[in-house]
Amino acid sequence: PQKIYIVGADTDCCVLTIATALFECNIRPVVLTNYCASNGGQEAHKAGIRCMKRLIGEKQLIEKEILSIEDLGEIV
Repeated sequence: PQKIYIVGADTDCCVLTIATALFECNIRPVVLTNYCASNGGQEAHKAGIRCMKRLIGEKQLIEKEILSIEDLGEIV
């Protein structure tokens, strides 16, 4: 695949690790931040997002509500 959408728990651990691994394999990770969270609370979630912005690039993180499959196609 050329692009994979990521959602999940533990933004600061699991999501961060998966997004970084995909990026290093030349697969574009697109993290849908509205559909991620952390059991460490909101501060841990924000820390995970901050780290991913530096590791994989701010454009790879999307804060958007997805209502239909067409909404994913709009993500460049």
